[in-house]
Amino acid sequence: MDTNTTDANAPAENQIIDDEALARRLQNEYLEELFVEDQQLRQQQEAEQAAIRRKQNEENARIRLEQDMAYLESLQVIPKKEPEHIVQPVETILPIRPRQPIESIVDIPPPPPQLTPPSHFICPISRKIMITPIRDTEDKICYDKITLLEYLQANDNKNHNGKIIQRRYLEIDLLLKNEISLWRREHPEYSE
Repeated sequence: MDTNTTDANAPAENQIIDDEALARRLQNEYLEELFVEDQQLRQQQEAEQAAIRRKQNEENARIRLEQDMAYLESLQVIPKKEPEHIVQPVETILPIRPRQPIESIVDIPPPPPQLTPPSHFICPISRKIMITPIRDTEDKICYDKITLLEYLQANDNKNHNGKIIQRRYLEIDLLLKNEISLWRREHPEYSE
């Protein structure tokens, strides 16, 4: 009898195992369908977003082209575009004007005036900027040291005005020397 009860339970157990396998299989099929639908939905959304981006890029390109054309027209590089519905008769078409120089179209500032060194930096003998300014304490005139010494040797100790200069009255003007060197740093085109 015991064997009969186990045999009677066996088909019921097999039925339960088959039902569980069927339930798992149905659940897997349902999940696969959901996965496929989700993938299709994502692909559709990506395609829609790509179409929107493409339209935005085309619109941005159109706007940039209009801006570039307006800029070129303002520079008179290209003639203004007339509306297509307006057609000028042949008699009223004007001859092509020669291009204006770019300076007349765009306001270009004039070049800065030629910079000249301050007059008290200039040696009265050489007419150049002094390197080592030396001052005659009697008449308060500054000269370039090397230029003055060469000039005095060649002209019997007389300056360019004919006055005799004694060497004991000559001294280096350190303030002026520093001022000249600072000015030369700011204006390297005047450096030696």
